[in-house]
Amino acid sequence: MAENRSPGKLNLTDQDYQQMSEAAYSDYVIGEDFRMVPGWEVLDQKHNKSGMDAVTFYNPDTKQAVIAFRGTEGSANWDRKAPDLGTDV
Repeated sequence: MAENRSPGKLNLTDQDYQQMSEAAYSDYVIGEDFRMVPGWEVLDQKHNKSGMDAVTFYNPDTKQAVIAFRGTEGSANWDRKAPDLGTDV
């Protein structure tokens, strides 16, 4: 993990953010290390019936958090697609 050169600012790459965003499509165990971005762990996740999904990542060393939301699952099965369509209309 890169050293934090700017205290108070997240020191993540575009690829780190992309990995976190993709993670919002999956299920994780709370407290599990997020191996795709070293130093970060899964703090919380939400998968609501409305189709809203998000994962909160936490870095205990820097005490920073990132909330990653997923987009609409247009190509998903109907059980995942229907809540998104209902919310969008």
